[in-house]
Amino acid sequence: MDYTAALAQLLTNPELRAAHHADPQSVCRDLALDADDAQTIVGLDPGDVERQARLLIHKRFFEIQSFLPRTLSELDSARGHFERFAATYWPTSHRRHLLDAAAFAQYLIDRRQPVVRSEVNWVQFRAGGRRIALRFAPDVETGDGLSAGVQLFWRRGGAEQFWELYWNPRRATRKST
Repeated sequence: MDYTAALAQLLTNPELRAAHHADPQSVCRDLALDADDAQTIVGLDPGDVERQARLLIHKRFFEIQSFLPRTLSELDSARGHFERFAATYWPTSHRRHLLDAAAFAQYLIDRRQPVVRSEVNWVQFRAGGRRIALRFAPDVETGDGLSAGVQLFWRRGGAEQFWELYWNPRRATRKST
């Protein structure tokens, strides 16, 4: 492993950072670094490495806010949940922010945390490879507030689009005067 790969591992893996703090030379042996790269890694200040890792996690959290704004605003301790999630997953592709948002949403669902289903449906569709998807959401935003609805997502010509059909029982039962 070279220096860049080792540094990436340190910044993305909290257990490796703890091990580096306790015994940096052992970590360099485990990563099979050559002498020059090992010397550089051993010389890194663990506090600086931890600060840089936290900054990267903060940046990731900032980036997913554009994909899951309602979910994050309604979730208690959203940042704490994200920090725990970030220790288990690190996206690497050019679509990393979208993939991060989709994986975080699934992380929340798996832990029975509240999510805004209409947002999560859209993010998961965009992150996936299906050409068409039909989803139910109890929280579709309408001009009159939130309603249950069906969301249809599709891809065509490289563009992602959606259509929502919702039912608002308050409006449906309203009497005209």
